[in-house]
Amino acid sequence: MKEFNSNEARIFLNDRINSLIEDVRHCVLKDDGIAPFPGLLYCFSTIDLLGALYKGSTSKYSVSYNARKYMEDRMSYKKENVAFLVQNIFRHPLVHQAMMQPTVYCGHQKYTWAYIHNDRSKHLIIEEFDGIKKLWVSIFTLAQDIEDSVINDNTGYVKMLENNSDLQDNFIHVYNSIMEPKPERIKTIKIDLLVRLYTWTIRDIENIYSKTFSYNYSTSNFEGPSNSYAVLLAALFDVWGSIFNDKFGIDGNTNLNVKRTLKELYDKDVIDCKRNKKNQNYNEIVDDEGNIRDDIVKIFRHNLVHNFGKKSDGPYDLSIDSEGKAISYIYEADRWHINCKKLADDFLNLLRVKLPELIKNNL
Repeated sequence: MKEFNSNEARIFLNDRINSLIEDVRHCVLKDDGIAPFPGLLYCFSTIDLLGALYKGSTSKYSVSYNARKYMEDRMSYKKENVAFLVQNIFRHPLVHQAMMQPTVYCGHQKYTWAYIHNDRSKHLIIEEFDGIKKLWVSIFTLAQDIEDSVINDNTGYVKMLENNSDLQDNFIHVYNSIMEPKPERIKTIKIDLLVRLYTWTIRDIENIYSKTFSYNYSTSNFEGPSNSYAVLLAALFDVWGSIFNDKFGIDGNTNLNVKRTLKELYDKDVIDCKRNKKNQNYNEIVDDEGNIRDDIVKIFRHNLVHNFGKKSDGPYDLSIDSEGKAISYIYEADRWHINCKKLADDFLNLLRVKLPELIKNNL
């Protein structure tokens, strides 16, 4: 389903609900076996699915929040914070520990629990004795509440999907990720990996700089630490460019990755200079149409990434001067000058701005 299709969405949701009701009926109502915990587990996994579709996210960091919002909004589980209690007393112990705990603390209050197979009058009732509260759950009633939240003719999720474009967008995003997985492609990057990459980037740049002295590579001798600095930056531009392009972990295009990082630096510089009323620092790396120049990309891609910076008569100088632009074109010498220290500082500042945005996009 590339675009939202109400009929296909209805069929998918009805299939899931029919499966839920039939299985939970076997678990708690049929004579051939009583299995309350599998019934509860299927209820909670269905709520997790509906919460993901409802909120448009499959991130593991938002599973509980999405499911709780679905219970509150669509199942009317709002009284006495009952959605939160159901998750913490029933769902989490069963899902993560395969067993219920005798008592559970929610905040400063101690709770115990009880279930019944099918009695709506007991469902979500909270009793209290000796300072301990007991939460009751009717398992088949829970399944019926999930069913009603989806198929109710007036307030059901299926009905809401027909006219709410935001819910449709959320649904199609999650539905496609479930029904049309692409194992060869990493669509999103785990947040912990993003943070580790960011930490490693800072560490590597600082380690290189601590061992670097000022030196100008205008000759064919590229064996000093400035060259190592530039090679590291070029490699990092490739890695982070793939992240900016949503191509991380794929056989990507180094040229496009480096170009994207340079474009991000240029765009941030334009905004910063307007805000601070300063001259631009990266205006020379773009052509008249605002595209990153191919010759500067070639320096980073071929000469630095692939050839480790070695080129007997390369069209660039490398230095760690504290003054001047990060990347500038020396017209009289027909060469580029790359100030590695300044470029590294600007790059780290860019990542500090982009990292929260990347994390938000991967939630």
